[in-house]
Parts: sequence; structure tokens; C-alpha cells
Amino acid sequence: MNHSSTLIIFTRFPEPGKTKTRLIPHLGAEGAAQLQKEMTEYVVKQAHRVGARIEIRYADGSLEQMRDWLGADLAYAGQGDGDLGERMERAFNEHFEKGAARVVIVGADCPSNGWNNMQAAFQSLESADCVIGPASDGGYYLIGLRRAGALTPLPRSRPSATFPSEIFQGIEWGGGNVLEQTLSSAVDLSVETLKTLNDIDFPEDIPPRISVIIPTLNEEHHLLQAIGKAREGFNVEVIVADGGSADRTLERSIGARVLECTKGRAAQQNAGASEASGEILLF
Repeated sequence: MNHSSTLIIFTRFPEPGKTKTRLIPHLGAEGAAQLQKEMTEYVVKQAHRVGARIEIRYADGSLEQMRDWLGADLAYAGQGDGDLGERMERAFNEHFEKGAARVVIVGADCPSNGWNNMQAAFQSLESADCVIGPASDGGYYLIGLRRAGALTPLPRSRPSATFPSEIFQGIEWGGGNVLEQTLSSAVDLSVETLKTLNDIDFPEDIPPRISVIIPTLNEEHHLLQAIGKAREGFNVEVIVADGGSADRTLERSIGARVLECTKGRAAQQNAGASEASGEILLF
């Protein structure tokens, strides 16, 4: 995929008290902000695997804070004023005017939207005008558009950025009919839909935390790969319970919490379980 494809992530700086406010009674202000932080980082990690140009459209915080948080290798732009529809329409228009052929916007509060699903969205835009990822709450977690004339060679002059802006107007954002209203406004477009996924807006939406416990003894050649695979999931912690390795196992435990304990598989598993914070234990 080349840079005529742009993936935009809508998020906000995770300042306690200003993000995921509906979760504050359940998680507290700090906990809700931490969840927002972890979800955004996970979605960005997934986005890197898609192969498209990535831009972070942020609310709250400063450009310096965003770069310190997510890295200087990404493009950043403020979301600006207006309701969600106005902010998304502005983002699409700006990138179409720069020559992008396909633009997909995703939210940061749907960690089940993996890289393969994002990639499927761009593939849908090879033939469809619009692609939408429905959310189970009646909204959507992803929307993508193809620039008018994107299937023909770009002229030297500034490309057309026209698309039916009605799909972003007159929508009751935050209500349960956002998807229905959007599809009704998109009758003149060819639309493909992706699988329905859950946004995380309420306590019952939060997936259970998984603690992956890895008992080790001289596993320097395999451990890093095992930790990497385990960390591909969302809301996962990895605990390495080491029974006294004499090689570089501890040095290779990057991305995991390390416990040094008595040798023996059962003892190591018990030690890891005693320190785990997850609702599900995976050994």
C-alpha cells in the first residue's frame, strides 16, 4: 500500500478528568485516562502494520505532548472546532486536497479493530466509494472514503476533493442511530460494511484483563518472540516467572514483568499467579 492511502486516528490526549468520562465512576479519573492511553497506543501499533500513511488527529494536549507520547515519526493535526461530523469532513477534505486517493478514519476506543480489519477497509475502497465499520452501539468505529476520480490518473492540477458531505451532516452524534442516519445519507454512494465491533464506552464494554504467565529456565532463544506474540493482544500483561536462568533470559524479558522465584514449573506458575492483576490467567 502506498502513501496515496492515509489512515487517520481520532483520539485525545489522556488527561485525567477529560477523557472517557463515562468510565470515571467505574475506573476513576486516572484509570479512565490510563485506559484511553492504552487503547490509543494499541490502535497506533495496529495501524503501523497496515502500510498506509498515519496521521493522529488529536483533541486536548499540545503537539509537543502528543509527540512525546506517541513519537515524532507520526503526522499530527488538531481536530479543530465543530461537532464530530464537521471534524471528520475537514480531515477528509484536507487529505483529498493533498492528493490522497483513499482515506480511512478510525477511533481510538475500539481496540478490537485490528490491522487486518483496517487493511480490509482500504481494500474495500478499491471498488467502493465508502466503507463503514459498524459499532454494536449503533454508531461506527471506522469510516473510509475514496476521492472522486481516484481510479483515474491524477491530473497535474489540484485534485477534486468532492464527496457527499451529507453523510456528516444532520447526524445525532452520540445517539444510537448514527449508523442508520449515515447510511440513509449515503444512498448515492456504493458502500461496503465491515464486521460489527464494540466500542469501549461503558464498564461492561471493557474486555477482561489477561495475565500471561511464562515460567522460564534458560529460554533466551525463544522468550522474546513469545513475549511479543502475547503482547499483540489488548489489555494483556505478561509476567515472566524465572526459576534461576544462567543464560540471558532475564535480559530478553523485554516488555514483561520479571519475577525471580524458586525453580519448578508449579512453583513458578504459582508465583506468577500471585502477582497477576488479570481476571484471566493464561500459563
